[in-house]
Amino acid sequence: MDTLIIFKFYLLHGLALFAISFAIFFRKLHISRIAIAEVLPYFALFCLLRGAHEWFELYTVMYVHQTAQTLTLETIHTIELGLSMAALAMFCWKMLPLTQWPGVRFLRRGMLLLICLFLIGAAYHFNTLDYFEYLHNVALHMRWIFGLVCGLLASFALADYAYSLSRQGYGKALPFKLVGFALMIYVISIGGLSSEMTPSVIAIRMVCAVLLLAATWFALRVFDEEHDNLIEEALQLSLQNQKLKELGELTSAIAHEIKTPLSSALMSCDILSHQVQHEPESKEKQTTERQLERIRHGLSRAAQISQEVLNYAHQNPLKRDTVVVAEVIKSAISLNHFRLNDFTVETHLAPELRVDGDAGQLEQMLTNLIGNAIDASHTTKYLAIFSYQRKKNAVIEIVDRAGGVTNQVLEKMTQPFFTTKAVGEGTGMGLAICKKIVLQHGGEMKMKNNPHGLTVGVQLPRKRS
Repeated sequence: MDTLIIFKFYLLHGLALFAISFAIFFRKLHISRIAIAEVLPYFALFCLLRGAHEWFELYTVMYVHQTAQTLTLETIHTIELGLSMAALAMFCWKMLPLTQWPGVRFLRRGMLLLICLFLIGAAYHFNTLDYFEYLHNVALHMRWIFGLVCGLLASFALADYAYSLSRQGYGKALPFKLVGFALMIYVISIGGLSSEMTPSVIAIRMVCAVLLLAATWFALRVFDEEHDNLIEEALQLSLQNQKLKELGELTSAIAHEIKTPLSSALMSCDILSHQVQHEPESKEKQTTERQLERIRHGLSRAAQISQEVLNYAHQNPLKRDTVVVAEVIKSAISLNHFRLNDFTVETHLAPELRVDGDAGQLEQMLTNLIGNAIDASHTTKYLAIFSYQRKKNAVIEIVDRAGGVTNQVLEKMTQPFFTTKAVGEGTGMGLAICKKIVLQHGGEMKMKNNPHGLTVGVQLPRKRS
């Protein structure tokens, strides 16, 4: 075959691999919530090293007549091959835990055993073979063990992970399935085909590399879409927080202004009550004491509402951390332990479900929701709490059997100061504060009637898994 055509095959092969590595490295994968984002840099490193290996091989092929095969060139060639195969093995190692396979631990142990056997064999044959023959054998076994075995394992793991990616709501499974298929045929071309650089082998590897580039480029659009969604979510959350901050400043100022005259009025009540106690017993004294008690009760109630308004208006900054949802729910149940003594409590919690948020505020929100369910359950003492994954989100549901509420009440339940409790038993700020906490976390809170009572659903952005 014409030397110029072979040159083009090698050139396109290397360019395709370099394009894959740069396309991955130049994306902001560190902000992604998709688990494979932490693994793809190893794949990019493999492509980068493999591309460098191909272009170095191009140099030796193009100048084979001018440059005699030397120990130095052959050693560099083998080292480059080894580095690229090591990166592929590391990519495989990192991909396996992302799959749903039951025997991942045994597969990883098998990989370690193969690597150990390769290293032992390489060390044993170092002094028993001619150096050129030794390098040829080492390169051949690296293609078989790392290129073929680890490469095929990584491609199957990619295809399996594609299904879980779809279930998590980050797009369809097809793009990453195609990457898995393209990687499979590429590693077969570099590990399973003859190591002799015939024109047909060179052409097949080039075509496989181009297919791998096309599939990878298609799959990386998932991260582009996710990045756009994250920017949109951050913008909406920022606007929401700004509105809450402005509302908080206004209500906080009003509440402070109200609390001052209330405190003064309560003090005056105490002074009058002290004066009345020293008067002789009479009907007028009893009437005055009753009126003062009513005034004191009304003022105390107004002061309590003012404090609730201040609590609602206070904008606590979120201390974001990885929060295990099941642990926060159990903590909230524990805080309501004595009130739940005569309740039947069922929990169905996803143990590994995590969110990015403030554990303290989430616990406060769940404690309030559980407390509301307890207050509403006058006859049937039953409470069920669920947590599960719904694509990108973590969902918490609190279900009671208190009979539910009307649609008119359902629409107003999260409004500040709205309450269905008797006068003096609630300020109507509990659910409003819960909703504010959920909104600060970029989530959503919904309530709906179930056949026996009320279901409160909280949806929060899920932590990368």
